[in-house]
Amino acid sequence: MKSLWEMSDEGLLSAVGLDAVVTTKSFQRMSAREGVPSCVRGFCQNSCVPGNGPGTSGIGELVIQRAFVSFDCEQDARMKDPLVEQAKRLDSPFEVFDWSIKRPWAAWQNEARPRIVACDLVIVLCGMATHYASGVTIELPIAQEENIPYFLLSGFADGAVKPQHTRPEDKLYSWTWGGIKALTNGTR
Repeated sequence: MKSLWEMSDEGLLSAVGLDAVVTTKSFQRMSAREGVPSCVRGFCQNSCVPGNGPGTSGIGELVIQRAFVSFDCEQDARMKDPLVEQAKRLDSPFEVFDWSIKRPWAAWQNEARPRIVACDLVIVLCGMATHYASGVTIELPIAQEENIPYFLLSGFADGAVKPQHTRPEDKLYSWTWGGIKALTNGTR
């Protein structure tokens, strides 16, 4: 029998009872959330970090946050695409689940709540008409009621506005990769 260090990614996934063949990054993300033994998380972390390998100590685990993205579907739909692409980076501390509700319907609010609650944070993309966006107007208060951390991310250098229901202490943050990583990890 091969040791964990000698197994392929597929063999490693099978050894811990995961059926899906996934990338190393998604396995890292899944392992942080799904209770995969730390030795296996360490293997995946080490295989991705230059200079680390079997027997090293001080493995830093990347905690991946599930992010619900709230945005104005009518005005700012294209703004979400670059954020989704950034979430795919190996050093990304968050992943985006496209649980956006594309069109309103009678049970929209009831449908939005479980989607938001299933996430670790809400990223509110702010454009020039966000304060009129019906979806954001519903989704932000749900995040507040459920105590889901959120932050407001400006999609434009100038002209972005805060949505309705923001709190006085809510800041509109510039869109930089370092800033997004810090905000995702709780720095406000």
